[in-house]
Amino acid sequence: MVALIVTGQVFTDGDKALPRHAVKIEIFSPSSGRWGALSTLQTDNNGRFTFRTDADRLGIQKLAPALRLVENGSPVRVLSPGAMLSVNRSTKDITADFGQVERLDDEAFARTTSAGRSGDMVAGVARKAGLNQGVVLHNLTVDRNLGAMLADRRFSRGDAVVSTNIDRAGAAVVAGVAEDSSKFSAELLTLRRVNSEHTAELLKRSNLIASKDHELSLKQVETDKLTAELAQTRKRAQDAEAELAKAQQTQKGEETDINAAFTNIGTKLGDADQALKARKVPYRLGAIKVDLKGAMGGDGKIFLGGSNTDGSGVSVEMTPDRPEATTPQVSVPDVSGLTQTAAQRVLRSVGLRMTLATQTMRPGTAPHGQSIRQTPAAGSSAPHGSAIMVVFAVVPPTSEEDNG
Repeated sequence: MVALIVTGQVFTDGDKALPRHAVKIEIFSPSSGRWGALSTLQTDNNGRFTFRTDADRLGIQKLAPALRLVENGSPVRVLSPGAMLSVNRSTKDITADFGQVERLDDEAFARTTSAGRSGDMVAGVARKAGLNQGVVLHNLTVDRNLGAMLADRRFSRGDAVVSTNIDRAGAAVVAGVAEDSSKFSAELLTLRRVNSEHTAELLKRSNLIASKDHELSLKQVETDKLTAELAQTRKRAQDAEAELAKAQQTQKGEETDINAAFTNIGTKLGDADQALKARKVPYRLGAIKVDLKGAMGGDGKIFLGGSNTDGSGVSVEMTPDRPEATTPQVSVPDVSGLTQTAAQRVLRSVGLRMTLATQTMRPGTAPHGQSIRQTPAAGSSAPHGSAIMVVFAVVPPTSEEDNG
């Protein structure tokens, strides 16, 4: 199989390799008299392209193919009208090399046929390293005097009038244009540097704005999260209050264990406090005072609610317990028969607190205002700083005392 290998390299009119640029290889068909697409390629990072195909498939036998390099446009923009051909004697492979092509941008011009008709656009010329031919063509187009001098083959340089052939005139013009091109290139580099600095500053400010927007979004998310957690905490507190209200509204004649009642209330409050801590909400439950009013019974019982209330009750201050170390135990003293002030002084002397409870007693069964019962019992152990519930007798005045 004989291979057709097509290669080339495309440069910009600034004499730099043109990367990632779409080009098309066309082949001329004698039968149709038209150019047809052979392959569409894209240059690599160095502006190079390579295409390989089966030459036999193209019907190439004794004659080499007519190829040209173009890019899309209307009319078609011809980068190179033909390639340099060579044949490998051993493999018979045909190589079509378009060489180094300088792509013309705004300097592209229409090619005129010998009959005077407009043809394709000339959009590329053979590259000459170090010479910006696009700038040369641009200056020849813009500077009418320069074009006229070249057409006349006579032009002035200083005080002398030079008459020479087109090659010498062209060389002089190219030298002048090259100088102008060098100045233009220096100015262009300066403008590009300034533009690059402005672009970098704009990018820096854009990144700063994006960073601030991101921080604001995070703060908003955090605020929304805290608001939701605070709402949940309030709901838990409301639930605890409802449970407390429910405990205080026990049906008439229903006997409730004081320890169980406060344990349930404390459990709910403890759950709410732990939820605040687990969710890292910056709030904690503080001391809560709970008053249970009803009728005191025996063995730490109380009748809550209804008409059974006789003024007896229990007042407790519940404080969140957050022990950091082991609490020492103390022996509970006996405060039986003491007044409230005396009992509180005795308990405080050993590091204990007093929880006050009252029980209405019939006249003659107990002295008014003296303690009749305590929990825990005297002689037992209790943590230092804990509360001892002391029940004091409340004796209503008799009818004789009321009349006296």
